[in-house]
This record gives sequence, structure tokens and C-alpha cells, in this order.
Amino acid sequence: MVLVGALVVLRVLGKQLTGSFVTAKSLALMPAVLIVIGLGSAAAAITVARPSEILFFLVDAPWS
Repeated sequence: MVLVGALVVLRVLGKQLTGSFVTAKSLALMPAVLIVIGLGSAAAAITVARPSEILFFLVDAPWS
């Protein structure tokens, strides 16, 4: 997961340093990929979390 984050950072920095524009496709694709990876890693944690921990996460998430 760190590798994917590093790839996103390198891609954005590369686009900025070369002065090229970010396409609409990449603006939609990169967040979608990161959301899928995040949900995949959260699924493993949710299976072992207690209901109170899940409730805390749901309540805290909008304010983060």
C-alpha cells in the first residue's frame, strides 16, 4: 500500500515538474484506485473489530 501511495505521489510530481496537464481520466481513476485499496484493507480490520470500534469509526470519520 505504501508502494501505491508512492506511485501516486511520483506521478503527480512528475506531471507538475514536466508542466503537463492532468487528464480527466486520471483525476477520476487515481482516487477510485485508492478507495478500492483502502476498502480492501479496511475489510480485513472490520472482520475483527468490535461493534463499538466500528461505531466510533463511523462517528469520527466525517470530522476527520
